Amino acid sequence: MVQASLSDVQQGFRDLKTATGKLRDGAATLAEGTAELNTGAADLSAGAGKLSTGSTQLATGARELSGGVGQLTGGVGKLSGGLKQIEAAAPGEAQLAPLQTGVKTLATSATQLSSGLKTLQDGADEVTAGASRLQTGSKQANAGAGQLAAQLPGLASGLTTLQGGAGQLAGGAGQLAAGAAGTPLAAGAANLQTGASQLGAGVAQAQAGAQKAATGAAALAKGTAAVAQGAASLNTGAGQLSAGLTKAAGGAGQLAAGASKLQSGVDTLVAGNLKLKGALGTATASLPKQSDLDTLKGGASTLAARSGDLAKGAATLATGAQDLASGAARVQDGSDQLRDGLKTLYAKIPDQTEQLGGDPAGLSQSVQTVTREFAPVSSNGAAFTPYFMALALWVGCTLTTFIFPYLLIPESARATSQAARVLRKLAVPAVLVLGQAALVLVGVDLLGVQFQNPGLVILTTLAASLTFMVLILALNLLLGAAGRLLALVLLVLQLAASGGSYPVELSPGVFQAIHTFIPVTDVINALRYAMFGAYEGQYATFMLRMGLIALVSLVVALLSRSRWQYAPDRLFRSPLITDVG
Repeated sequence: MVQASLSDVQQGFRDLKTATGKLRDGAATLAEGTAELNTGAADLSAGAGKLSTGSTQLATGARELSGGVGQLTGGVGKLSGGLKQIEAAAPGEAQLAPLQTGVKTLATSATQLSSGLKTLQDGADEVTAGASRLQTGSKQANAGAGQLAAQLPGLASGLTTLQGGAGQLAGGAGQLAAGAAGTPLAAGAANLQTGASQLGAGVAQAQAGAQKAATGAAALAKGTAAVAQGAASLNTGAGQLSAGLTKAAGGAGQLAAGASKLQSGVDTLVAGNLKLKGALGTATASLPKQSDLDTLKGGASTLAARSGDLAKGAATLATGAQDLASGAARVQDGSDQLRDGLKTLYAKIPDQTEQLGGDPAGLSQSVQTVTREFAPVSSNGAAFTPYFMALALWVGCTLTTFIFPYLLIPESARATSQAARVLRKLAVPAVLVLGQAALVLVGVDLLGVQFQNPGLVILTTLAASLTFMVLILALNLLLGAAGRLLALVLLVLQLAASGGSYPVELSPGVFQAIHTFIPVTDVINALRYAMFGAYEGQYATFMLRMGLIALVSLVVALLSRSRWQYAPDRLFRSPLITDVG
């Protein structure tokens, strides 16, 4: 084989020389590149120094910027709050409407006041004229009252005299009536006496009235004098009132004009205030939100912090660039040496190799075999033990299908759940296969096979028996009687695909493909670990896959309901008698 491979060796030398030539050329290119790298590293070092200086300045500016942004965001926040307060305090259209209405009412009332004052002024002029006439009349009344007061005492005196004459007349009429008694003159005298008496009484009353009139005339004279004085005062006051009303009318006119101007100004003020309020609303809406200000402030702080990190990184970069420049110089030296060494190597490799002589027997003497042993097994028979133990357990579980009626169930169990039926069919066979597992362990131990870990051997054997039992039960419940046949077919397949008798790598591809997925493989490998220590660190994986197969088989059994065969309870017998299931 070595002699037949000499042509490959010669070709290898030629390929090696070709590859070395390429390496030589590449080393030359590498030397040129490292020279450029050295120059670039020097430029990078200089630039990194400038970057470090600039980043330091940037960090300083970023810190100052962060402080300024903090002040700016605080001021903008206060400005926004103040503008919002001004906007809230500024009266709106609803608040200014009463002012506009009041100003309009004031202007209207001022106009009415001016008109009324003019009318009042005309009345005051008439009052002045009337007061003048009243003053004149009161003076005349005072003069008449004085004259009346002066004449009334004489009237009273005459009435007294008249009263005395009436008394005398009554006395004379009495005497006359007495003297003319019995004559027609007596009646006339009596009437005269009566009339004279009445005249005396009336004169007495007139005298009393004249005295009262005299007293009233005196009082009237005093009253007319007072009226004359009041009329004079009224005349003076009416004149002053007329002058004051003239001034008031002028002031009212000015007030009306001012009220009109005030109305115009208030309208302008209201319009300007509404525009101001709208502008404040626009300004407050345009101002950035507090969250945006906080984001800006946080960004400025982050910028300051990251600028500091950048400055530190730039300083580190400058140091690294210097190291890179130094390393690039060393790389250039090394690439020059590599280029020179490859040139020498290329020159030393021969273009052709001589033909190797000798025969295979002689060549084999130069080969030394080194054997390293792990997971030692005492004998070849002991090495086959896991394989035959797994097959024995499978065969035992398969034979239970000929003993127990997996598909036959009494009529009384029709109303029970699927889980109860599966447990009923699994309970007794499970005890049997666990018993057969114990017998296999005892038999292997009696044969003298040593167990490295007896506990794991027992655990693996019992777990394998239960896994095979659940799998075969699931096949029967899923396929019926064909499940028993499939269990036998799987026995044959696993003989070749499990790798128990010889490495699976020597088997056909189809067996290599199913090797990992059949349960006997995991049982054999787990037993090899428990008995001999092989497949170190893989025991948990084998047991996990075995448990997964048992779980899937149990789920399939719980879902397979169509294969049950119901028999009357009195006819329910073992399949050894009824040949069902």
